Amino acid sequence: MYELNRILLRNFGPRDARYEDVPLDFSGVGAEVETASLIPDAGHVAQRPAPASLVMLQNGGGKGVLLTGITCTTIPFHHQDLETLRNFTISMAQPSHVVLEWADARTGRLLVTAQVLAPERDGTMQRLFYSFHPCAALDADRLPFHREGHWTPYEDYCTELRDWKERVEALELHLLDGQEKWEKHQRGLGLQPELFDVQRRMNAKESDAAAAFTTNTANAFVEWLLRKATDDDQYTELGTAFHGYAAAHDQRAQWERERQFAVEMHRACEGVAGLHGLHSKHAGAAHRAEKDLTHLTSAVRARHTQLSTTESDRNAALKQTHSVLETAKGTCVLAQARVWHVQMYAHTLQLGEIYAQQETAQKEKQEAQRQSAAWASVPIALRHAQAQDDNNRAQLALVEAERTAAPYIRALDTAAAALRAGYTRAEHEARETIRAHQRVTGETQREIGQWRTRSNELLTAAGDARAESRILQEQTDAFVLRLGAARELDLLAPQESAADAAARAQDDARHGEQLLQEANQARKSVKTERDRAQTALSKQQRLAWSARGAATAAAEETSRLRARAEDIRSNPLCGELLEAGSDELGADDALRWLDDHADALQQLAERRAGGLETTLTHKRIDLQNDQTLLALLDTSEGLLPAAAEVRDLCEKLSGHGIHAVPGWQWMHDNVPTSERQQVISTHPDLVGGIIVGGLDGLDTARTLVERLRPLPSAAVTVGTGERMLSTHTASDAGRFVVEPSPALHDEEAAAHERVAVHTCITELTREVNSLGQRITAAGDLLRQIANWHDACGIRPGSELLGQLEVLEAAAGEAESKLAEARTAAGEQEAALQGAEEECEARAEGLKAAHKTAEDLARLAEGEFAADQAQARIKVLTGEKDARENELESLAGQIGQADEEVVRLARAIESAEQAAEGYVRSREEITSTSQAEQVHDDSGAPLLPLPSLQHRYLQAQDELRGVEVGEDQQMRAATAQKALLASQAEWDKVPEPVRGLAMAHSRDGRAGDAVQRDAILRALTVEIDSYDTSLQGLRDQASRLAERARNLEPAVLPNDEDAAVWTPATVAEARKLEAKAAGELGTAQREERLAQDAFNTARRNQTSSTKDLAAFDRVLPMLETAVHGLTVPPDQPPYDGSAEAATSAARQAVAAHTTCRDEALQTERKLEGSVSRLKEVPCDVRFERLDIPLRTQISALESHHIPAMAATWTNALASRIAALTSDLEGMAKARETLASHLSGHVTDLLQRLDQASRFSAFPEGDAPWSGQKFLTIRYKKPDLPALTAQMHESIDALAGNQRTRNLKGIDVVMRCLLAAVPRGFTAEVMKPNASQRLDRVPVEEMSRVFSGGQELTGAILLYCALAALRTSPGPRSRTRNGGLLLLDNPIGRANAGYLVDIQMEMAAALGIQLIYTTGLSDEDVTSRFPMRIQLRNDAEARSGLSLIRLEDQVRNALIPTPRIAPDQDAAEPAGLLTSARLYRKQGDTQ
Repeated sequence: MYELNRILLRNFGPRDARYEDVPLDFSGVGAEVETASLIPDAGHVAQRPAPASLVMLQNGGGKGVLLTGITCTTIPFHHQDLETLRNFTISMAQPSHVVLEWADARTGRLLVTAQVLAPERDGTMQRLFYSFHPCAALDADRLPFHREGHWTPYEDYCTELRDWKERVEALELHLLDGQEKWEKHQRGLGLQPELFDVQRRMNAKESDAAAAFTTNTANAFVEWLLRKATDDDQYTELGTAFHGYAAAHDQRAQWERERQFAVEMHRACEGVAGLHGLHSKHAGAAHRAEKDLTHLTSAVRARHTQLSTTESDRNAALKQTHSVLETAKGTCVLAQARVWHVQMYAHTLQLGEIYAQQETAQKEKQEAQRQSAAWASVPIALRHAQAQDDNNRAQLALVEAERTAAPYIRALDTAAAALRAGYTRAEHEARETIRAHQRVTGETQREIGQWRTRSNELLTAAGDARAESRILQEQTDAFVLRLGAARELDLLAPQESAADAAARAQDDARHGEQLLQEANQARKSVKTERDRAQTALSKQQRLAWSARGAATAAAEETSRLRARAEDIRSNPLCGELLEAGSDELGADDALRWLDDHADALQQLAERRAGGLETTLTHKRIDLQNDQTLLALLDTSEGLLPAAAEVRDLCEKLSGHGIHAVPGWQWMHDNVPTSERQQVISTHPDLVGGIIVGGLDGLDTARTLVERLRPLPSAAVTVGTGERMLSTHTASDAGRFVVEPSPALHDEEAAAHERVAVHTCITELTREVNSLGQRITAAGDLLRQIANWHDACGIRPGSELLGQLEVLEAAAGEAESKLAEARTAAGEQEAALQGAEEECEARAEGLKAAHKTAEDLARLAEGEFAADQAQARIKVLTGEKDARENELESLAGQIGQADEEVVRLARAIESAEQAAEGYVRSREEITSTSQAEQVHDDSGAPLLPLPSLQHRYLQAQDELRGVEVGEDQQMRAATAQKALLASQAEWDKVPEPVRGLAMAHSRDGRAGDAVQRDAILRALTVEIDSYDTSLQGLRDQASRLAERARNLEPAVLPNDEDAAVWTPATVAEARKLEAKAAGELGTAQREERLAQDAFNTARRNQTSSTKDLAAFDRVLPMLETAVHGLTVPPDQPPYDGSAEAATSAARQAVAAHTTCRDEALQTERKLEGSVSRLKEVPCDVRFERLDIPLRTQISALESHHIPAMAATWTNALASRIAALTSDLEGMAKARETLASHLSGHVTDLLQRLDQASRFSAFPEGDAPWSGQKFLTIRYKKPDLPALTAQMHESIDALAGNQRTRNLKGIDVVMRCLLAAVPRGFTAEVMKPNASQRLDRVPVEEMSRVFSGGQELTGAILLYCALAALRTSPGPRSRTRNGGLLLLDNPIGRANAGYLVDIQMEMAAALGIQLIYTTGLSDEDVTSRFPMRIQLRNDAEARSGLSLIRLEDQVRNALIPTPRIAPDQDAAEPAGLLTSARLYRKQGDTQ
């Protein structure tokens, strides 16, 4: 394992903390390298780096930059903070460098891992990672950072590295630009990027390393610990095996479902085959009964046909007489319609004459009524005309009077507008006066507020001064009391001041410090000797533990390998391959026996497996060919129909290199059109067959066909083109016939062939299964041997046994030396205890001296404060008098101002009352808007308000003298009212009557009421006569309409007939009515004669129908029975009676029904069996099965299934045997996977035990010596229960879609948690100064531990994790656990005992500690063997932080002049310099 030797930072960091040229050197302080030579080779060191180092830099100075540089170089893929790196770099011309130099803790060989990085102009980051082993040609100090005093640009630097890689192979230089590849490369070097990722989480926040170990449960902590301590790659093979099993898991379930399907189908097919034979027997009897029934039905049908013919003849006679009857009835109906038609039109003509007379009388009546209404409205028209005339005269008089008063109204309106404007002006003046007074009042009040504020300030200052004086006086009095008490205690001489006494006490304290320093030096000397003894004890203890652990691990490994060897030797196949008996195999130690025979056994097993695989392949090919042949011989559905399989044979022949085309195609391409008919007639077999090229091709095709034996479902002829073109057909030259399938022509031959093929298939299946089992056994043996080889590695078994004996002897010797080292360490511990007691006594004296000095120093400060208080009291007294005088002056000014405010308030109130009075007066006066507009537009100055008021009153008086009188206005109103009343009366007169009434009003008779009454009486008599005439006409029309409604509607045959029988006048109607009555009588006599002939024909037809009806009752019974059957048509008519036919029909139907029912019952049973058979493929359990048989059965119609049931029964039996074999093989794979998982789970549980052992403190006399800081407890599962649990876990994970794609490590972790169902209990010891044993659950660390204790616990857990990950074996306790880099852990854990615990555990596990801090606690920093002090300086001249080095070093390392080649690049703004300090054992200071 590597330890960090040096860090080189070049041009890296932000502007305020740039590491421009900072080397951090941790080398040469640790223990010597065990395998180092006296003079180390180039690229090697003889001494390890410092075991614990402290990098010191003030807070905010750039510690985080250092951590970022290391993290982004070790784990760039996990870091992923490009924005920060952009801020830490400058440009491509001035790249940044982070170089880490590592030293191998065992060999001292150096390793450099580094990166160069620079930002592009577009913001992208260019990074190159590289590693090499330093040698004489190149090391970290000689990397080409600069060239001719300037930074080497990024591209040039990368080019030079590539040149070094090509020139010097000894460097082992690797260049990588992929971050993930770089981490993988570091893992190959042994740098463990996973541990650096844990450190990154621990350094996420300063002094908060415990956050990386915070978990909610012990199970989560255990899983996290094992994941960090284990590589995922070691479970890749397991993950692949699990994925294969998971992929086949569903197939396994499918196989089980398919096997269950095959078993159920086999049972169902057997039932269907049995019922199929029984159904064939019953179907024959039903067929015979059906034949008798159909013959009887045919005879009855013939007799029925004969009777139907006779009935048809009589029906024809009946139809003829019925036609004559219908014709007579039609003639009678036509004559009746003509009578009704003439009568209807006669009534219509009479009604028309009456309606014309009614219309004339009605018009004359309406004219008389209109004249009567007009004469009745004449008085209203006269009154309306008189009212209009009176109103017109009154309105003319009123308009003349108003025209006279108009000038006086305008004068009053003008005066009112001027007076309103005056009132408005007076209101505005009053408002302005109010605003002026308000402004003066506001200013006065502000002055009063300022004066009062100043008074309050003065009063507050006076109060503060009084309080300050009181406090100062109390301080003075208190100092006098303290001074008196000090003199009483003899701390001061009678005349000595407090300052002199404090100086004297400081001298005494410094003398005590010198004495304590001498005691500490003596204690350190003794402690150094004690540390040497403890170091020797720890070293010897580590050696003893290492030796014992190595011996134990070797013994366990040997036992495990011997057990595996015994398993291999017990395999029966070993004796068979080696041709040895059980006694010969078990005579020697299993490990030595397998070591001697492993190679030979592996070769024999591989040869055996290869031979069996070849044989199995041949057998499977033969089996497939036989199954194909069996399908071709299938006659389950009868003889195969002849099918054209010419194309299939052509493809087979062409596939074997023979040019073959169908005969039709060859004829199309080679025979002229005119000759094709002749060729078809001569060689029809070749036209429908196959043509090959030449006689050689024909012989080759014959040989191939005889070997393949395709058995087509047709007789196919193969010949040559010459044979087709020839006209001779007698000889067989030039052709041959391919043997067709016997299933085409001979069922018995096909059955014999199938039996032979079935026998071959059965034998081949048995041989295939046997070969599969033998191959599986050979494969298992090969896997056992391969696993044994992987476990042994390259070491033979004899070497392992010899190494075990050597390790046991070394362990005993190391344990004896350990006892001697413990005795020496105890003696040094007693000497150290005495020295520490002396130091504690002197420290107590020094503490008392410091306390006295501090008391006197405080007393001297009090003396100085008392003198200052007296001076301050005098100043406060003078300020008090000045404030009192100013307060009196301010009180007088405030009183005068208050009086002025009161006067102004009264003036404002008076002005507001005046303004409101003006507003009220203005509202009492009205004027028109026109007058106000004219007044505003004139611009004339307003007169005083009294003058305006006088003018307004004068205009009112003048208007009163000329205004219109009330009597005149009343006369006009009365005339208008009368007009409105007469207008309302006139509006009630109807509109048509108004004109006629107005015309009658101008008649001379209109003014005489007597004449108007005479005219009205004459019009009334005329209207009554019209009413009497109209009533007579209406009565006559009602009688005619009633007679017309009683007549039936008549429909004549055509328009011509209607025109002849339609009268034009009433006289013509009477003549036509007499003619129609005569024709009606003649038609009625003819209708009676036709009715008698029709009755005779109907009696004859009824007799025939009765005979036919008797056979109609027999025939439906037979027709129902033969429904769906084929009836012969050539039977003679039945010669018996209807009763005999009925008896014979019942007997035939009964026999047919009985036989048919038996057949149907058997058929239903068969259908039920077939339905149950078809339900099996449709069962939800088998819905996901995708096999041809299930698809075929689902798609096949039910009536085809019984004939194929026997064939399916045999095929299903073979499939059941094959599936059983496959499932057994998968069960073996499951067992193997469970075995491997059990082994991995057991290994992980051992690693948990190992983690607890690694966390043990070194042996010693302290209470914690030998105690385990981390304790993980769980119930260890026994092997049978673990194996069972692995089976369950495998099936559960493989059966879940979300977990079947888990990686190998995830599968193992889930199985681990399942193997410990009660979970894990993880406890840690709570760090405390007295080392009291107090254990706390790991999930409660954040709640129970203090900040420093929690951080210390996190560091100890990391140490255990690092040791566990880097441990070479389960029993090893390594001393090279790597590096732990933390950001300011002592900021939280600064107690000395906490730091000692951290360093003690890290030293015990060989873990290098590098801490950063901004504190300078000497008690803590002095505990680190290596301390590096960094300083962040700023240049005052430029205002930037720049590097300050010695001139000669600056010229060598820093570019001169200081001008960056990239003008756009930012100027570096920060500098860190380092001073390296380290302490070696044996130094006194």
